[in-house]
Amino acid sequence: METHHIHPDICEQARLTRDKRFDGLFFTGVLTTGIFCRPICPAPAPKPGNVRYFRTAAAAFQAGLRPCLRCRPEAAPGSLAWNSIEPLLQTAVNMIDAGYLQQQPVAALADRLGISSRHLRRLFQQHLGTTPLAYARMQQTLFAKQLLTESDLSITDIAMAAAFGSIRRFNDHFKSVYGRSPRALRKNLSQKEPADVGCQLYLAYRKPYNFNGLLEFYSRRAVPGVECVSATSYARTFQHGQTMGWFEVADEPARQALKIKLICNRYDQLQPVVQRIRQMLDIDTDPQAINQQLRGDESLKPLVDQDPGLRIPGCWSIEEACIRAILGQRVTLGASIAMLTRVVSEYGCELPQALAGSHSKLKLIFPDWKQLRSLDAATVRIGGLQAATLRRLADVEIQPYSTATDLYRQITGVKGIGDWTAQYVLLRGLCFPDAWLEGDVVIRTMLRNWRKGDRQQREQRWRPWRGYVLLYLWQTAAEVKINHARQQ
Repeated sequence: METHHIHPDICEQARLTRDKRFDGLFFTGVLTTGIFCRPICPAPAPKPGNVRYFRTAAAAFQAGLRPCLRCRPEAAPGSLAWNSIEPLLQTAVNMIDAGYLQQQPVAALADRLGISSRHLRRLFQQHLGTTPLAYARMQQTLFAKQLLTESDLSITDIAMAAAFGSIRRFNDHFKSVYGRSPRALRKNLSQKEPADVGCQLYLAYRKPYNFNGLLEFYSRRAVPGVECVSATSYARTFQHGQTMGWFEVADEPARQALKIKLICNRYDQLQPVVQRIRQMLDIDTDPQAINQQLRGDESLKPLVDQDPGLRIPGCWSIEEACIRAILGQRVTLGASIAMLTRVVSEYGCELPQALAGSHSKLKLIFPDWKQLRSLDAATVRIGGLQAATLRRLADVEIQPYSTATDLYRQITGVKGIGDWTAQYVLLRGLCFPDAWLEGDVVIRTMLRNWRKGDRQQREQRWRPWRGYVLLYLWQTAAEVKINHARQQ
């Protein structure tokens, strides 16, 4: 399926000029060579008559084309183009990216979404130009190719990380796609940068990416033992099922990518772990679209111009976002982090020493809900109402791939959770771009000079990016507070 979201003339111009703004938004298929490329590919431009444009790498793959070894489609920035279409499709894509079809058939995915398998295939074909299974296979292939190129993991570990199940299946698949085995392909690659941890990857983004803003946000909310923030990096522990470890992220602006160092006890769940990191760091957002809309508001324009490319700083999980939100109810940020630190120290499990490596300050895994069922308010010195809400929440089964609407409905059904708490969970648990904390004290203070009718109209014009407005207003309030303290 050729692209419909970008006009072919624009694709042609972007390809000929190697425009980085379009990298990842479409792929170029070259019929004479049988390969597909990113629009920034350094190879000589083919003749227009030999070119077709595809919305996704999976669509090009389904058309019988193989990925280019020069421009590496697996290294392209992600695209959230489907954010503006079917919410069900977006959820399905998120589930596949997290490895759902590695364990379940397409029918199970359709059942989980509450639709028929036929309707699911129709959504994928209509909007992404491929089938769910072909999309999953292409993501699996590109992830394995990225690990071969950028990491020092063994061939066996890569086969397990990309869910091929066996070396034989891994070899057969790569020979069918690239015409050579993974080992032979790796030998022909340029020398990799040596890694000092188990796995090292680069996750590409679209400029601008305000990494310093992300660090400042995490720094003010860091939990000792779980997170460590420096002037140039953010590191934290994590757990996904039976997989636990830590990762560190730093900006590499020259490569237009975030450098991820990661170590864990097993690599068979590496793909969903990396996908969670992508979502947590809001990597796949298109900042140009956000900036263009928010700059249309005269009050927001100077904020956006001063700090373009703010990203939503996510939590590792929905559970963590819920715990942070509940402990943040009606208290200052400093008080909430103090309570959170005590809860984590008491109920979090220890990171095995063998995994700590160079990050000696990372010692604890953030507790899950099951560990909070026996939460004692007096032991960790938190409010009785907050403790009761956390215990009630621990009995709720949150679906791991919930939409924003479903998650909001489910958690607001728990006594003690209102709109502010739920919206905070959407913002940081799902990185939902349109989350809006209308009752937030800082937001009310920042907007109090706007007439109510005017404010409501503006809020509607900010959609679906109100979550980024929150970040700009919070950041401005923090800067005002810091400047005021310096003047005292």
